[in-house]
Amino acid sequence: MTQVHSRGWLMSLGWLALAACGTASAPDAGTPAPTSTASGPTPMASLDVPAPQPTTTVSCPAGQEHQPGKGCVYAAEGTPPTGKGATMRPVPRGRTADEPEGTLVQSFWIDERGATAADYQACVKAGACAKLETIEGCDWKVAGKEGEAVNCVSWHHAKAYCAWAGKRLPTDAEWDRAAAKHEDYGITGLGGQLASWIGHRYCSEAIGGCGRAYPVRGHDKPAARDRYRPEHAYTWFGVRCAWSETAPPAPGEPVPLLPLRISTPGQILCNTTLCDLSTSVCCHNTKDGLGRCVPKGKRMCRSPELHTECDEHADCGGGKNCCPYWGCSWGCDEERVCIDGPCEQGGEICLPGGQCRPGFKCGAEPGARRGRCGWDDRGAWCGTKRCSGDERICCLPEGKSVGYCTKGDCKPKERTLHCASPRDCGGATCGANVVMGAPPEVNDGSLGCIGVSHMLSIVACDTLQDCPRHPPTGTEPKACRHTKGLPRGVKECIYFDDAP
Repeated sequence: MTQVHSRGWLMSLGWLALAACGTASAPDAGTPAPTSTASGPTPMASLDVPAPQPTTTVSCPAGQEHQPGKGCVYAAEGTPPTGKGATMRPVPRGRTADEPEGTLVQSFWIDERGATAADYQACVKAGACAKLETIEGCDWKVAGKEGEAVNCVSWHHAKAYCAWAGKRLPTDAEWDRAAAKHEDYGITGLGGQLASWIGHRYCSEAIGGCGRAYPVRGHDKPAARDRYRPEHAYTWFGVRCAWSETAPPAPGEPVPLLPLRISTPGQILCNTTLCDLSTSVCCHNTKDGLGRCVPKGKRMCRSPELHTECDEHADCGGGKNCCPYWGCSWGCDEERVCIDGPCEQGGEICLPGGQCRPGFKCGAEPGARRGRCGWDDRGAWCGTKRCSGDERICCLPEGKSVGYCTKGDCKPKERTLHCASPRDCGGATCGANVVMGAPPEVNDGSLGCIGVSHMLSIVACDTLQDCPRHPPTGTEPKACRHTKGLPRGVKECIYFDDAP
C-alpha cells in the first residue's frame, strides 16, 4: 500500500508542475516532433482502454446461416404461418440436381411431416375442407388413428387443406429439392407408404406439354413420381404443404379438348385430335386426356395410352360394332375396338348424339366425352297394354297373365320384365340368364335386353326366326309360343318337347 500511495503523490506533483508552466507552444509545421527514446511510466489512457480482441468468423456451408445458440442451420426467406398443421422446415435456394442444368429453385418452406387425420378434421370443422371417405383402408375418423397421416385424399381435398392452413401445395421442382436432402432439412416421411399431391398439372415432353392429371410424389421412394386425375382419392394419397413469400409460377395450361359432338364416320375423336381411320388409329392417354394418331397397323401406344380404332358404330362397317375392351377385371380404362356381332362386355361405344346400329340410341351423361348405345326403350308389353313413359317396367305377379306397369322395383315373387320381345331391344336378345348356384329370387326368369351367352335360360320371340340355337347345347329351336308364367301375348323359344 505504501508504494501505491507514494506513486500517486509523485504523479500529482507532476500535474501541478505542468499547470504552473502554462500551455506549451506548438512546434512549427516544418519542425519534426521530438521523439523520445527514453523509457518512462505508462500513459494513463492505456490503463483505461482494454486491448482489442480478435474477431471470430463462423463459416457455414452453402444454404445455411449461423444463428446464436443453434450453430449453422438451413435458411429460407420469410416467416411461414404457424398454428395449423405441421411445423415447417426451411429448404435453401439451390438446384434440383448437382449438374448445372438442374432446375434452380428459390428457397421455400415445407411441412416437416404429412398432415394427420386430426389436422384434416380441424379443417373440416372450420368448414374449409370436405369430408373424406370412410370406406375400408381410409383412416380418417377411425378411432386411435387421429395422429397418423391422413389418407384417401384427392387433389381437391389437398388443395383446400393447404389453403386453410395458409400454405399451398409444393411444386414438382420443390419436391425434388426437398427429397434430395430431406434428412438434413429435418423432413420425415418422404418415401413412405403415402404419396403427396403436387400443386400443378403433370407436364412432360412425352405427352407434349401439360396434361390434365396431377403428379403424386414420394410413394415408397422420396423422389418417386406418378400422376393421377384430381378426383382420385386412393388409400396411398396424403398431403404435405409448402410455403414461400412469392408463389412459384404456374406451368402451361393443358391442351384443350376437342368439342364433344364430332360424329363423322371414318374419323376418331382422339381426345385432343382427330384421327383418319383410313391411315391411322388413336392412342388416347387415360390419365392426361391427351390423344395422338399413329400409323394404322402399328401398335405404338405407350403406357398409359390405350389403343382406339373407333368411337361409334359407323366407324367399323361390315356389320361390326364399336365395343369396349378391358385389359383387366377390376374396372380399368377400356380400349375401343371393332368386333363382329354384339359387344360382349357392355354396350356399344358411341359419341354423344352419334350413331348406333338400328334400334339403339346413344346415351351419354351431360358433358361426357362418350356414351353407350342402349336399346330404344319402348317399354314392355304387360298382358293388356304396353308400359310407357316413366312406367316402362312390367311387374307380373306369380300365377297371373296380366301385370301392372311401374317405374320402380317389382314386389317379391313378381317377375320383372324390361322387355317382352326382341323388337323391344332393337333387334338384340330379350331374355334371361341363369346364374349357377344363385338363390331363386335371382333366377326368377325376369327378362331384359342382354347379349347371347351360354347362360341363357329364356329367349323371348315373336317368330321362330327370332330363336337362336340353344346356347348351352346347340339344339335347334322347336317352337316360339306362349308359356305359363309369361304375360298374355308374350312368347318364348322352345327347345325341348317337355316345355310347359
